[in-house]
Amino acid sequence: MIYKLSPISKNDGDFAASWFDDEEYLWSDNRLDMSMPLLSNWKVPKLRIYSKSGPTDVLFNPNAYAVSGRLKEKLSKLAGIPIEIRGEAPYYLLHVTTFIEFPEGAEYRLAAGPSGNVSDILSFSKCLSAPSGLFRVLHPSQSAAGKVGFCTRNIYLSDCAGQEVEKVCNGYLKLVGMQNA
Repeated sequence: MIYKLSPISKNDGDFAASWFDDEEYLWSDNRLDMSMPLLSNWKVPKLRIYSKSGPTDVLFNPNAYAVSGRLKEKLSKLAGIPIEIRGEAPYYLLHVTTFIEFPEGAEYRLAAGPSGNVSDILSFSKCLSAPSGLFRVLHPSQSAAGKVGFCTRNIYLSDCAGQEVEKVCNGYLKLVGMQNA
């Protein structure tokens, strides 16, 4: 089975994981959307928590998930790009270094306009085998984003990685099944 990683929402509409961002609420790093390793040239961003309840072991931002140093030890193969959270011990982004070509048989939505970019993958063919660990899907090669090597936004997981993340990040992140029956 292939899963999509998704934040858990609480009954009041807030996310279970604390929100992290920059001062302008605009933090993003386009390199996270590209199929390239980052650690060797990573400049640690200075961010902060935007949650009344303070930091949680898992942090959420629409562009990335981060885990505390305590959880990083348990997810050693899955987390590793450091970020600085004001007033807190280091956190680490769940960093994806495995990318697959846009799979045949996937059900998806295209972004508005002529770009040909995929806005959302709805499901994968049951025949698709997941790479181990975390992975992302490259935009179709004929799309505007695909021509420059960008991948779709979501993080996907194999069965084994999904079980590990679910166990360690329980209560903050959930797994959404992504394969047709």
